[in-house]
Amino acid sequence: MSESTPHHFQLADYGHVLATRTRGADAARHLRELAGLDECDIIVDFDRVAVLSPVFAQELIGAVADLLDQTGDGRLMVAINLNEDVTDALHLVLERRKRSLAYQHGDQVELLADSPQLLATLRQAQELGEFTVQALSHELGVKPSAVSGRLQKLQAAGAVARRRDPSAEHGMRHRYRAATPALVAAAG
Repeated sequence: MSESTPHHFQLADYGHVLATRTRGADAARHLRELAGLDECDIIVDFDRVAVLSPVFAQELIGAVADLLDQTGDGRLMVAINLNEDVTDALHLVLERRKRSLAYQHGDQVELLADSPQLLATLRQAQELGEFTVQALSHELGVKPSAVSGRLQKLQAAGAVARRRDPSAEHGMRHRYRAATPALVAAAG
């Protein structure tokens, strides 16, 4: 699994009021470029951002969705330093797209715009550290097929990453890891 320091993407570099689609497209392009450098985890930092408009958020969430859907393996992406206005704008866009986003809230990594069931799955995944579908299924008392579906949604939110397990003896198996506050701390 990823051992390198996560990339730290500072949105305040685009201003304290993130309001236009053009500026959002610039930020989205730079996020895609940063992600293209390697498969490192990414911390999207909203520190010093006072306002986030829905059109800027649409561009940014579009880039996040593309990156997480394209790679689908190995990368965590967590938003940090969200104020109430930024959270509201992100929540609006995420609901429209029927997506979620991992973000740090206090000393926990949470999910923005998603179900209590997925949050419970994330919590158990965080407790396990590195895990397989079978191990998480056992801990949750849920069928592996249901856990796989939840893990796909958590991957799309940037909250869980997976890698192919080279030690699998039959077929293809994956090992997973969940976003934790330690990831955010590693980004500095």
